[in-house]
Amino acid sequence: MKFSSRDDINVPANVIFERISDFDTWERLALRRGIRVQRTDSYEDIGPGMAWDVAFRFRGKPRTLSAQMVKFDSPHEIGFAGSVGGLVMNYAVDLIALSPRRTRISTALDLKPETLSARLLLQSMRLARTRLKAGYKDRTAHFANTIEENYRPVSSA
Repeated sequence: MKFSSRDDINVPANVIFERISDFDTWERLALRRGIRVQRTDSYEDIGPGMAWDVAFRFRGKPRTLSAQMVKFDSPHEIGFAGSVGGLVMNYAVDLIALSPRRTRISTALDLKPETLSARLLLQSMRLARTRLKAGYKDRTAHFANTIEENYRPVSSA
């Protein structure tokens, strides 16, 4: 099952990429929501190979997501691969500079089952496909709007 979105915002691509790749902030946001995030790699620099284990509750059961960064091309592209309970996920964010101050953010999430229980989960998701895809697009649009609202360009006065 695939989810995708595309949003154009008035923020330079490098600023958006900095916000997307600020993993310390993402980890703090997850902790506030009761999600346990643990870094499992030993890299000091940001780049492919960074990995996390993320523990959370979904449908009343504890789950653990193992994720790894597979692409990092600043300020154009970042990609992750992960798995949770037999469900393999690939997530990519592409930034296209439309002008020096306008950027298109494209995201894609691809879910593939590897077990019978994951197939059943995806089948139930397909029944609610329209609602799930609308929710995905709403959340990515909200994220883009938040970046745009919080962006303060440096004045050259």
